Amino acid sequence: MKLPITEKFLWDIFSLIQATTSAVDVFSPKTLQGAVSPEIDQLRRKYDRDNSSWRFARLIKYLELNGYIKETETHDGGKAVLLTEKGAEKVLNIKIKTANKNKREDGMWIMVMYDIPDDKKSERESFRYTLKQLGYKMLQKSVWVCSRDVYEETKGVVKVYGLKNRVKVFLVEEVIM
Repeated sequence: MKLPITEKFLWDIFSLIQATTSAVDVFSPKTLQGAVSPEIDQLRRKYDRDNSSWRFARLIKYLELNGYIKETETHDGGKAVLLTEKGAEKVLNIKIKTANKNKREDGMWIMVMYDIPDDKKSERESFRYTLKQLGYKMLQKSVWVCSRDVYEETKGVVKVYGLKNRVKVFLVEEVIM
């Protein structure tokens, strides 16, 4: 059976990880029992590998069922996996949580000004929440400032929320509060 290219790609990555793990396993027993009776240790490793492939398949299915990825057909009849809008938001949130939140080296501040109408209140609230997560402080109701180095993340947030025409981002030298 010929696998679609995305499934083959994911499977190849998984197989490479497993092959690497197997090569390491041969040279390093994990337990004293593994060193004494290698047959039992090999059975345990096989079980671990089989269990890992099941977990990997379950993870992919979870991502698909929760709307983070979707399978689509390519122009040549193959299949591809795409990151959905919800998936892109999730990735952005992960990036925000792991962002380098050190102060900017140039000493400048990032200032965000926005005008999001009342009929898009949920988007406005989500945008404000994300700004807080990045380390922004409210200067005025729709003006936020941050001394941390999160400029790229801020641009990503504006893009993901589709607020390019409603948000202005500035670099300013000094903020006097």
